[in-house]
Amino acid sequence: MSNVFTRTISGVIFLLIVTGALLSGAYYTLGLFSIMTGIMSWEYLRITLPGKISLPGILSVSASILIYAIPFLISHLELSYKLLFIIVIPIAAIYISLLYTKKSQTVEYRYHPFLLAPLLYIALPFSLTTAILFRTAGQFNPGLLLSLLIITWVSDVGAYVAGISFGQKNGHKLFPSISPKKSWEGFAGGLLLAIVSAFVLTHFNLINSGLTHSIIISVIVNIGGVLGDLVESQLKREFVVKDSGTIMPGHGGLLDRFDGTLISFPLAISYILIFNIT
Repeated sequence: MSNVFTRTISGVIFLLIVTGALLSGAYYTLGLFSIMTGIMSWEYLRITLPGKISLPGILSVSASILIYAIPFLISHLELSYKLLFIIVIPIAAIYISLLYTKKSQTVEYRYHPFLLAPLLYIALPFSLTTAILFRTAGQFNPGLLLSLLIITWVSDVGAYVAGISFGQKNGHKLFPSISPKKSWEGFAGGLLLAIVSAFVLTHFNLINSGLTHSIIISVIVNIGGVLGDLVESQLKREFVVKDSGTIMPGHGGLLDRFDGTLISFPLAISYILIFNIT
């Protein structure tokens, strides 16, 4: 019970911080999500690279932050997209720095792919959120991103409650080779609450394109979130790591909290843009 309480309090505090940043404006959102991108990239490298993270890892984290922050600033300030080429600098610096990094510090040749992975796995999905934050040039509108986060959070609660209530003892395992605790009962509970959240979001006009689109988005976010969670679980199992970090008591690291969004957000945002949902 104490773990459930800790998990709940930690989750609520984090929910308030993220929601508060989105509702406070563009620069609060930029600051918070840049920090989160950096932390998750750091957590990923701590999982995949042996020993202490040295200069190449720091440059990888820096590149991840820039991949998120530069498109955000370009969209908000209506700057030239040529500024995206700034990202090339830390990426090139990663490999240059490897020339001067001793093997005893961290990185050998076979670990090169892990230095670029956070850029594709974490920073790119987060940077895509800019496409729905600035549907009108320069105008910050957090409604759609907040909707995706609400669906994610509600779905997580539904999966957690249904999984504990119906899936632990006599439940049906969802993917036992990767995540033994996940059950089809938990999946059903998460999907049900995700669809319920679609009704609520449509009612309060956070998604303005009709109930059908809202339900489809909620299903995409739910299924994508489950797959994203399994992807990170497989990564941790491969490297024999329980949690990506300790920043969120009861949850683990930020990567543990946002792993589902790294798959679900790109899929949902693609759907939103294709059908021009507002």
